[in-house]
Amino acid sequence: MDLWLRPWAFYAPRQRRENVNGNVALSGADASITLVRYVGAEPPTLGRPTDPTEPYVRVSTQGGEVIQIAMLPFPLLPRRGLVVRDGFDVVNVVWPDAPDRPRERGAGDHREPGVPLMQRARAVWDRIQDVEEALADPATLWQQLHERWTGTDAGQPQMHVIVRQARELTRVMDLLERRPRRALRRVQKAMPVGRVQEIDRRAMLWLARQPGESLAKKAGDRQRIQAVAREENFDTLENRVLRAYAELAARVARDYLARNRTKLATRRATDVERFMRRCQRFAKDLLHRGVRLAEPGVTPNFVLQQNPEYRAIWVAWQELRKQRPIDDDLWRWQSQSWAEYCALAVMVALIGVPGAQVVATAPIWFRDEQRRGSWIETDSPLGVVYLPSQGLIVEVANTLNGGAMARMGARLVLRLRRVGDADGFPAEVPVWPLWAVQGGVSSDDLFELTDAFRHLRGGGLLRGALVMRPAENADSPAFERDGISAALALGTEGASLRQTLRSLTEYLHGILRTEGA
Repeated sequence: MDLWLRPWAFYAPRQRRENVNGNVALSGADASITLVRYVGAEPPTLGRPTDPTEPYVRVSTQGGEVIQIAMLPFPLLPRRGLVVRDGFDVVNVVWPDAPDRPRERGAGDHREPGVPLMQRARAVWDRIQDVEEALADPATLWQQLHERWTGTDAGQPQMHVIVRQARELTRVMDLLERRPRRALRRVQKAMPVGRVQEIDRRAMLWLARQPGESLAKKAGDRQRIQAVAREENFDTLENRVLRAYAELAARVARDYLARNRTKLATRRATDVERFMRRCQRFAKDLLHRGVRLAEPGVTPNFVLQQNPEYRAIWVAWQELRKQRPIDDDLWRWQSQSWAEYCALAVMVALIGVPGAQVVATAPIWFRDEQRRGSWIETDSPLGVVYLPSQGLIVEVANTLNGGAMARMGARLVLRLRRVGDADGFPAEVPVWPLWAVQGGVSSDDLFELTDAFRHLRGGGLLRGALVMRPAENADSPAFERDGISAALALGTEGASLRQTLRSLTEYLHGILRTEGA
């Protein structure tokens, strides 16, 4: 097995490539690390057979050797490492500089080093979810995404389960806050004689042991005796679930607002903020009334099943609890989600070229549940765009079928063909989506690509090369170019997203104008 610290390491054997032997500590905190297995060994798996690596291409080298390139998940605790098995070999890969996945209760605490990374992963997921909404009209999918991502208006923040719950449960929370269910519990306590309504065997035994011949003498100076009293008790199962939901909803809402700091004046953000404050206040009130937290695996009682208000809270609690496994998978497969997002961004930038016309697009399905970070199921090419001014047909395709670009580890390639030249070899622009903990472009990428291209046969067909990394923050998009190679730091919202998409469109337009000349 080999670890490739950059996807093009096959053509740069002295850089970014090392043999897996024993424990491996990766400097930096890149998540786009690939594992290369030479066919003939057992498929690599993690310590648990149910959590394998994700192979994404199988290619033949120029020497006839077959290799399989697989994506490594990013562990929840990177410094503890990731166990990789290949036959009898066991290797532990660790990221000593990478942050741990934030704790659930600390999801909105920016003092945890993993919080910004988790929020960035969720922001990428938000952009991918735009596809689900745009698929309401598949014929205009790419035009809708282009308008959503490049519009001058900041627009509404991404629709989220907490937005829907903030709107649907406001009346329910009002009713429960005014009249939470309570139980009358029988307790033994000292009561004034005139207020005693019930005594039991225990109270009678107490009374028999008191000195005196009459009830007044047994009651003593304070005229109190032990009796049965009924006290209101709010610590019921349904109220425990209510408090657990209120605290969880407040955390989810706080995290949602943190991801949409630039859109706090919008209606969705306002609804979520108001709902967050209500949940925080209600959770404190239930705590003061002695209500404990419900355990995650509780079985709903009759009230949670049949009472309309409490049933709505139970369903909402289950919805939010399902977000935890989703967040875990988002963390593990950040590089996979980033690759999907970059493919969408390239297609959106391409149709932004003046005169571009989408002539064909692959069917797209949005999965109900992600598959190792992948939410979109589609075929290749993702889309075909006609550029009448340049006389070109451009395909946006993946490289899963092998070829030179697959050996370079490119996840995506743009193939350029002149109209009427069906027999000619297409010019190509490979694209590498690289996810990293530290955002921003890297000049080393351009230098290494230039060196790798010298070893690539058919390099004359290359018209460009693009590396796409995440922007460090919403205010720091960046674009660098060295010859035909370019490095782009892609944002996920607002001005950062618009600016980087504009830079990407200009870069592609320049390549297409030159190719069509």
